Amino acid sequence: NQESMAKMISNLDESFFKTHNLNVFDENTQSMLVDSIDNQSLLAYIVDRSGFKSVQNQALDKITDEVILTNIAINDHSYDIYSNKGSSNLSFFFYNREKALLKIKNKVLLIKIAKELQDILDNMAYITKYIDTEEEWMDIVLNAKSFYIRLLAFDNIKAENSFKRIIDESDDDKLKLIASKKLIALSREKESEE
Repeated sequence: NQESMAKMISNLDESFFKTHNLNVFDENTQSMLVDSIDNQSLLAYIVDRSGFKSVQNQALDKITDEVILTNIAINDHSYDIYSNKGSSNLSFFFYNREKALLKIKNKVLLIKIAKELQDILDNMAYITKYIDTEEEWMDIVLNAKSFYIRLLAFDNIKAENSFKRIIDESDDDKLKLIASKKLIALSREKESEE
């Protein structure tokens, strides 16, 4: 009945979620749980643990804490797999990560996400709306775990001394090579201008 459900929900805390499998509840019950919870950590737990996409989505919609959203963007492991017709390529779409990323405006957290992510997300371009200094891009170039994110950041580097810094400080041989080529191209441009 509704009253005992309401009483149960009001007593929910993290220990309940650690000792009970959320997925013993059906989709409607989980949805009612989400409706009645405002605790951001519990909502994040539901995003992570629910077996129902609709419930994950509903919980994610209620999360406003950007630190919690950052953790989802970096760590959420639920994904959909898409196979390109006729090809053996499987692509993974991290829906919760994408959605969490798009709710974050804090530049420091966005840089943290760019550096921590193992895979590039479809919405990485969103980050470029908020990161606007060469120094921030350099931080990502030098420290991102994913080569593709380092490359994305590299595309935003313009200064000669930044390319030199990449050659000196990066441990990514491909990026060092690209930076060397950029430097050569820049020096040729200067020569032709003179």
